[in-house]
Amino acid sequence: MRLAMGLVVLSVGLSGCATVMTGTDQTIAVSTAPVSGATCTLFTSQARWTLRTPNSLTIPKSGEDLHIVCRKTGYADGLATIPSGLEGWTWGNVLNAGTGVVVDAATGAANAYPEAVRIPMAPAPGGGPLPDIVPLSRQ
Repeated sequence: MRLAMGLVVLSVGLSGCATVMTGTDQTIAVSTAPVSGATCTLFTSQARWTLRTPNSLTIPKSGEDLHIVCRKTGYADGLATIPSGLEGWTWGNVLNAGTGVVVDAATGAANAYPEAVRIPMAPAPGGGPLPDIVPLSRQ
């Protein structure tokens, strides 16, 4: 009886391992190579965030893929889709007979994005940085 009660207490205590251990938000660092100062918009169907590179921001975890569009004058847009992965602590729920899966899935804590994302950017075709304008001398 004590063993059964102990297992119940342990199961409840470990419910939502990822929620408790890593939380429902995460910070993502975004950089654009080889340039800096690009304006990037990160979005899912639920929300949208903007930052200037290189920088990082904290967003809620989600089961949705994260889309990124980066723009800078003279460069082609940098585009990326970052798939949502499974948070490592979610596997603790498997060992716990799955009782925390519902909690982690509901809070988004079961998912995670990479900690850093590098969006490549290349000069726009025929649209590299403009040359310095040299005024004509008056004669």
